[in-house]
Amino acid sequence: MPRVTTGLLNGRDGVRHAFFTRNGGVSAGIYASNNCGFGSRDDPAAVAENRARCARKLEVETENLLTLAQVH
Repeated sequence: MPRVTTGLLNGRDGVRHAFFTRNGGVSAGIYASNNCGFGSRDDPAAVAENRARCARKLEVETENLLTLAQVH
């Protein structure tokens, strides 16, 4: 699962961060990607699995994974 980090946050104590790409997720149909947004109409089970995969990559518990609402 590809991810991108920024030098602005690298090396900060207690901060793990990543910008994950659309690749590596289990969502299907129009959401066929690594959709982590519970606010979408994607299957909640798929969103939960995508979030769990991201959390594992960051080596944090899923309940400690924080995300934001992205506006395009």
